[in-house]
Amino acid sequence: MSERTAGRPGSDRINRVAVSGTSGALLHPMLSEFHIPTAFLIGGLSSALAGAILLGSTREGERSRLAVRLMAGAGLLFSLALFALAAAASSSAQWFQPMGAAAAVGALLLAGEGSRALIHRPPRLKRVLAVLLILAVLLWSLRGSARILSVAQLLVAVIAGEFAVTLWRGRRLLGRGVGILLPALLGGVAVAAGARAASLFSFPVPDDSALSFSLGSGGAIAAVLYVLTPLVLVFTTTLVLHRRSQAALEALANNDSLTGLANRRVLLERGSLLNQRRRDDPPRVAVLMIDIDHFKRVNDSFGHRAGDSILQQVAQTMTMSLRASALLARYGGEEFGALVPVADEDEARAVAERLRAAVARETYLAEGHPVSITVSVGMTVTDLSGERFDDLLRIADQRVYRAKSNGRNQVVDSESLPT
Repeated sequence: MSERTAGRPGSDRINRVAVSGTSGALLHPMLSEFHIPTAFLIGGLSSALAGAILLGSTREGERSRLAVRLMAGAGLLFSLALFALAAAASSSAQWFQPMGAAAAVGALLLAGEGSRALIHRPPRLKRVLAVLLILAVLLWSLRGSARILSVAQLLVAVIAGEFAVTLWRGRRLLGRGVGILLPALLGGVAVAAGARAASLFSFPVPDDSALSFSLGSGGAIAAVLYVLTPLVLVFTTTLVLHRRSQAALEALANNDSLTGLANRRVLLERGSLLNQRRRDDPPRVAVLMIDIDHFKRVNDSFGHRAGDSILQQVAQTMTMSLRASALLARYGGEEFGALVPVADEDEARAVAERLRAAVARETYLAEGHPVSITVSVGMTVTDLSGERFDDLLRIADQRVYRAKSNGRNQVVDSESLPT
């Protein structure tokens, strides 16, 4: 394999990869005339457009906004790097090389910190500024030197490798597909840049030559990866944030915004599935209706903001008292509902009593003032009554009112009722 170069700027021959020999015959015909400056220019324009679009998007949540801004900045810096590399591949001007190298490294740094924000890790912006400052001084001091390419490629390899490892560790937060594609792409960039750096350290180009790439040293492969990387980063960032927006909308539809519990709709939907069960299907399910006692007094004494805080605190206490398989939902106002798998009515009664005692035992704060809170619980069990879920809710709700009329802070079930 051989590569022709010409000493004069703008010569088209130095920008194309000439492939010869057996290995060249095995390569795709298009790569035999791979025009690197054109690829860099197209990649730069695409990266700039993608970064601008991403910068113009708005996302909810401080961490998501920061991730968008960092990834958009990375896309714009990548475009600057690709434009500079395109110019360096066609010109012997010394300043294109340090500009392109610094922009590429800076873009990878920003993308890395943006990815940390995507996987819910705090970005290290001071580290980015420190590395960029050191990089600018180093590359400017090496301008015109054959070693500038080696140093730049080595930096790209190290940063891309660290970036790939970080994303691989957080791949579950990125989702299936994206969590594998991004680390693989950046790992490829790291390997290609590392191979290129090793090649340039062993066979440095002349100090006065333009930036040249060859398939033999992985240059064209590295060029393709450099063009693809910003586009894939911006695209996958948009995809991840879109998925999270969808998940947030689903959570908004399924969760109570104040307490974070499931809402009434989820409780009714889950309960409707009980209608499809046979009476002898294990396990049985306890249906609980829970109402906070004297909640109006809290609102009247401390205000509605304090009342909202009490609802949140009581919801947390009840959640901790129930097993993970239970569904606890806010039914409306100060009323809650729960579905709890149980073996029999005795276990259901024990579950309800444990929840009631947990709430009564806790001390709550209303505008900084300690208050005691109790709940009244009505309970029934699915396969003992043979009723549909709507009827089970009605029965449990009636037993809540029976608990309140009996003095509150108690559990009422079938055995509690007068015969």
